[in-house]
Amino acid sequence: MRIFKTGQCEFEGHPEKIAWERIINDYLDDNGNLEVNVRVKILGMNEEKSRKVLRSFEDKQFSDVALVIDEQKFHVSKLFLSSQSPYFANLFSRNSGKSEIKLSTSNPQNLQFFLELLYGEPGPDEETVEGILSIADMYNTPTIIKKCEEYLLEKSYKPLKEKLQMAGKYKLEELRKRCMTRIQSVSDVKSVAVEDPVEMDHDLLADLFQKILSLMPKVIHTIMEKPIEYAILLAVTCSIFVGVCRVNSSSTVREIIRRRPIFESDTEEESEDEEGAVDAN
Repeated sequence: MRIFKTGQCEFEGHPEKIAWERIINDYLDDNGNLEVNVRVKILGMNEEKSRKVLRSFEDKQFSDVALVIDEQKFHVSKLFLSSQSPYFANLFSRNSGKSEIKLSTSNPQNLQFFLELLYGEPGPDEETVEGILSIADMYNTPTIIKKCEEYLLEKSYKPLKEKLQMAGKYKLEELRKRCMTRIQSVSDVKSVAVEDPVEMDHDLLADLFQKILSLMPKVIHTIMEKPIEYAILLAVTCSIFVGVCRVNSSSTVREIIRRRPIFESDTEEESEDEEGAVDAN
């Protein structure tokens, strides 16, 4: 029951509003109580759990510098971090005399997860992988980037769209290839499309455009049977093509189309032309 104002209420799903007087006269018992029976269907449950800290970086005993973010200190080894990250090697070289170094561009929680993995703790997981990737990419840590990519390839249940976006954002080549091979239909293309294609990684945008072109012959052959599917693909194609044009030069667009002919017959004709040219020579 939802009460909008005094003297009037409305039942969810009931076609008519029920006057307050009618509720008082027809539904209240002698003691003024109203009994309501409600049928509820639970669609799902989200249980938020705070992830346990696997390793503390508060101990100064085996550290020679503290990384400071929002007044939170992480005591680490300069030598170890420098061996894993060119960024940190340069940072410590420029601040060799400091015992504390402020990091203004990091999230303390993500840095915690990143350092845990770097120091040998298990991970990543569904909750931490993207945050760890953001830190590993920011601080140029190849070993951690590789571990995150392996997790996304082998264990993660994240949607294809999220994986593809991370592959583009963090230049995860193997993940990008795996995601692109999973795009086999119009519904797959629609599921990974973004509202503004310009927001997508430019190389990924070009790959997706090529994938759409490769699907065109299949859809065109069944246009009379599945006109809606064709219309969806055409709309997504136009949107992505506009994005390609906005972020790439016209020569790049021509190169994309050249690399992925719209019709298979084009490929065959090109092969025949090439063979003819070889024979002529």
